[in-house]
Amino acid sequence: MECPVCKAMIGEDDLMLCPECHTDMEIFTTLKRFEHNAWRHKVWIRVLGVLLFIFMVGALSVYWFLINPNTSNQSVINELVYQQQETILKLEQEKQSLVAGSLELGRQLDSLMSQVQMMSTAAEKTETKTSATATNAANLTKPPQGDIIHIVKKGESLFLLAIRYYGHKDEYLRIMKDNGIKNPDHIWIGQRLKIKDAKINN
Repeated sequence: MECPVCKAMIGEDDLMLCPECHTDMEIFTTLKRFEHNAWRHKVWIRVLGVLLFIFMVGALSVYWFLINPNTSNQSVINELVYQQQETILKLEQEKQSLVAGSLELGRQLDSLMSQVQMMSTAAEKTETKTSATATNAANLTKPPQGDIIHIVKKGESLFLLAIRYYGHKDEYLRIMKDNGIKNPDHIWIGQRLKIKDAKINN
């Protein structure tokens, strides 16, 4: 059985909760049962319609071939016609009862489908909110694109860092300005330097 909300395949039809999205599967099992009953009602309606037609043809045949002026035969024919009419009336009543039952099943199916639609909409909204929350959290924790923090290592200078991150040694002035450095030779190992809008992020 397939979960209508998350489309996950469920191996057992008697499971009450979807193992993926934890949707209550009882309502969908009931819906499936109603659909099966509605199909059976339609089949019975068609069968009764065929039987009704056969009885009507039979009644007309009996009336047509057995009628004669003889009073005794006429009474037999009348009795047969009456029995056929009674049978037809009963079949009509059963047909009307099945039609009414089918209409009631249709209304129940519409109600169940409305509930399924509401559950699907609620699940989609929850998934959208969760995705938006995760995206916002990622955006809050993600550093600005192109801005990095470089920790000075042995043998490095502002000139080398300018070439490395901007592609030209003259950009060392930019690194000095962004970090408040007055003398380009006064940097030390372990110093944290802010590199804004770095073009080479390695």
